[in-house]
Amino acid sequence: MKHEPLFTFGEDDQHELIEATCVACRCDFMFIDEAEAISLPICLVCDKALKDCKLDFDINEER
Repeated sequence: MKHEPLFTFGEDDQHELIEATCVACRCDFMFIDEAEAISLPICLVCDKALKDCKLDFDINEER
């Protein structure tokens, strides 16, 4: 899994541009994150799909 900081910026270099591979679909993408934060890289398409699935599940569970 690729998760490489390309450069940091902002006051005290608190943000970084990260080149990563999505853990869900394996596409390559870039995102901005806080330098000290650690998270699994997931692209916006997969993130939206996961949120939609959760919403569908929650709606069906209420019935």
